[in-house]
Amino acid sequence: MPLRLERAMSSALSVAQALQKHPKVTQVFYAGLPDHDGYATHRKQSRGAGVVVCFTTGNYHLSTAVASACAASGLFKITVSFGSVNSLVSLPGDMSHASIPDEVKSDRAFPADMVRLSIGIESPSDLIRVLMDSLTKASPHPPPPVANAKL
Repeated sequence: MPLRLERAMSSALSVAQALQKHPKVTQVFYAGLPDHDGYATHRKQSRGAGVVVCFTTGNYHLSTAVASACAASGLFKITVSFGSVNSLVSLPGDMSHASIPDEVKSDRAFPADMVRLSIGIESPSDLIRVLMDSLTKASPHPPPPVANAKL
């Protein structure tokens, strides 16, 4: 377990740093980044910054497309859980936090475009490549409706 966590935390930091540099990413939430609000406190109270990295794009449809592309790569799995040896991707607003009333989300400034990653033990360069490709190729526009779709 310690080796797995060390690898995943090291990779999470690399992923967070790469996300900070991408022009489509508006904010990165990771306690291991020096500009994170609780960085100093976190460093005093823990031995690592964890494996969960969240980011926003400023656009719900773009975030949805990025998460879908990450999952389609086969490297990330879509799920609401964390802590696996595999890297996971989710949209908390549509998944784990979907039952929270909209007014509560609004009061707490919960971003609808937040993408949450739980970083596993895969190669950090592979994770970053998939994320950067997904961000670059993703569209900020909703997909067109399917003509003559039957339910």
